[in-house]
Amino acid sequence: MKQINILITGVGAPGTWGTLTSLQGASYYGINLNFIGTDIQKDPIGKYWTEKFYQLPSPDDKTYINKLKKILADENVHILLPQTTNELFAISKHKDELEKIGTSVLCSDHKAIIDSNNKFNLLNANLSLDLSTPKFHEFNSLKEFDFLLNHFNYPENNVVIKPAVSNGMRGVRILSENIDEFDIYLNQKPTHLYTTANYMKHILNSTNQFPQLILMEYLPGQEYTVDVYRDKNTIISIPRKRLHVRSGISFETEIDNRMDIINISNKLANKLDLNHCFGFQFKLNKNKEPMLLECNPRIQGTMVASAVAGCNIILKSVLNALNINHDSINKDSLCNGAIYKRYWGGIGINKGKIVYETINMP
Repeated sequence: MKQINILITGVGAPGTWGTLTSLQGASYYGINLNFIGTDIQKDPIGKYWTEKFYQLPSPDDKTYINKLKKILADENVHILLPQTTNELFAISKHKDELEKIGTSVLCSDHKAIIDSNNKFNLLNANLSLDLSTPKFHEFNSLKEFDFLLNHFNYPENNVVIKPAVSNGMRGVRILSENIDEFDIYLNQKPTHLYTTANYMKHILNSTNQFPQLILMEYLPGQEYTVDVYRDKNTIISIPRKRLHVRSGISFETEIDNRMDIINISNKLANKLDLNHCFGFQFKLNKNKEPMLLECNPRIQGTMVASAVAGCNIILKSVLNALNINHDSINKDSLCNGAIYKRYWGGIGINKGKIVYETINMP
């Protein structure tokens, strides 16, 4: 059996267990994956699921790339699999440099990462394909914010505010005047998405560093995540309903092969020239039409759901990089309607070793 060293970054991320689980099937193809993990944290949970672990500085640190290069060389890493959005910017920018070491880097090119992660650029790309796009506008001042609120007919209509560049629902708020603030205070968790326009103005007025922000129409329908795989010959898009979401993470998701969402995702993936594993998010409007929200140009936190449903695109991406035939992993084996449920688990650690693990419970 061929030994392959694979380095997975951001092993403190919630999706790490799913990524590792998806890759367990590599032995069927005659390879044994040796997992090496990195993270900016000193003691992330993924440290205990990998054979070796290295702490790295933040990806915006000037030493990040050189330290990553040293690990890749010292450990003879065959595959580099980035898991976090912030690392993608640095890794994709230095992709050619990293691959000269002899490591296949499983992320899209730098331009594709920049274009897809900026929601304003992404929505404009969607418009250029003449695809249904939610009403949206960029703004850079409180004066523009006030003007756009009127433009969206607020407060008669709820609107959504979000940073152009963010991930994991950071900065996303639904603006509405029809909320019970006492009920939110007493009965809702602090992660509640709803707030008022006046409170948002108070927040924006408190900083001199006004970020690039987007105001977008509120979409009331079902939210979808799409897991996508793309190489030079193949594209696979797998939509799934987000039935239960906590802190931006899908705790219950159901495969739903809607052809309209699949077709839009395929067109966008080609337009943006994204490769390997990545994803899109959509929400239905009042007419139940899918409207693009954002792109995750990396492995998504619950992408393991597609593997569980029969189409393991994370493993497919690794096999493709190793030039191992992966035609057996395809959409035909996908079980439409399959549901994946996440649950809270944990590990017990004593002297640096796992002594108890709820995730392996029968």
